[in-house]
Amino acid sequence: MKNFSAKTKGNSYLNSNNERQGKKYLLWIIGAIFVLIFAKDVVSSIASSFTTTLFTVRHYIMTSSGTIPVFIRSRVELLNHIQELEQQIASQKGIESTLGFVTEENEELRGLLGGTTTPRIVAGVIARPPYTPYDTVVIDRGSEEGVVLNAPVYQVGGNALGYVQSVFPHSAFITLFSSPGVETTVYVFGPDIFTTAHGEGGGVVRLSVPQGIVIEKGMPVVLPSLESGALGLIGEIQSISTEPEQHAYVTFNTPLQSIRLVSVGRYPVEQTSYKQATENIESVENALFTIEVPEELRIYTTIDPSRSSTTSTTTATTSTLLSP
Repeated sequence: MKNFSAKTKGNSYLNSNNERQGKKYLLWIIGAIFVLIFAKDVVSSIASSFTTTLFTVRHYIMTSSGTIPVFIRSRVELLNHIQELEQQIASQKGIESTLGFVTEENEELRGLLGGTTTPRIVAGVIARPPYTPYDTVVIDRGSEEGVVLNAPVYQVGGNALGYVQSVFPHSAFITLFSSPGVETTVYVFGPDIFTTAHGEGGGVVRLSVPQGIVIEKGMPVVLPSLESGALGLIGEIQSISTEPEQHAYVTFNTPLQSIRLVSVGRYPVEQTSYKQATENIESVENALFTIEVPEELRIYTTIDPSRSSTTSTTTATTSTLLSP
């Protein structure tokens, strides 16, 4: 009986508490309805007064010639001007970056297509080591764009890079002359000798030369089988007196990871005779030891009929020649 009585009292207390909470919520709801119905004019008046005061203060700050309004307007105008200048600087930097990229790409294209009489195809490199086998690259031009099997491939500056090993409709697989296992006949200016070059991988080509033949760093190496077959310059020499041969190493002008564009010959490389090889060597030699002089600095030789003598003239002005 005692337990039943305690439970009954507890339930009565909970019921009374719930009733009080319900009455409180009901009073709040009735009060809110009363305010919305009977006090909306008061609320509207307060909101209108606040809005009017806000616009009055804003109009005072924007039009008054007082010290504080003028200071605030100057401050705001200065901040807006600074923001505009920052936007202009950011835009200018973007334009300069774009122009720099376009100029660099234009120079690369000129280097790929200039200085040759044979037509070539410019292609972009879309895959290189380590995503391709050692010293091989994939380009974005294929048979549909005129790329043929065994066509020579050149890097920026006209130096020979490799040859087309496989062709697909819109891509091609290029094997570089530095690929392991690739052997080519090269000609070294200086000692003026033919020798065999072996691909070492990593953009390095190794030349084997008998002891006693003088070779030095910086000597040009060319591929006589190509019309414009400059390969590069000797960078390192390994010579051990007890061995019958000394070794020279040539690297590409541009690291493999930095090659973005290449040019591909439109015709495959054919078997080259010794006569044709010597002609190619002479062509490369002429290209190595001649430079393109600006038109305004060139000196022309003309014959003056009245004096029956040769006179040298130049189109360059004194200010141009003396300018630093």
